[in-house]
Amino acid sequence: MFKFLTDVAIDVAGFFAGTAMGIILALAFDLQVFPDGEEAGSLIAIIMVGLFGGFGLQAARVWRHKKWPDAQTPQ
Repeated sequence: MFKFLTDVAIDVAGFFAGTAMGIILALAFDLQVFPDGEEAGSLIAIIMVGLFGGFGLQAARVWRHKKWPDAQTPQ
């Protein structure tokens, strides 16, 4: 049970770190992540946040596998 919780905590931390980086990068390109209406820039910003969240999750899983090689990735 403890291993499962640590795996989930590492995945969540990686996902949140990735989404934070996506939001920061979108704001750096002057794109609105939470706009009042739908605009092309806001759609690009939302896609960036989603992609960076996925990249962060995968980076956390790669890090976890390198640190603990016998850990299994949840399916």
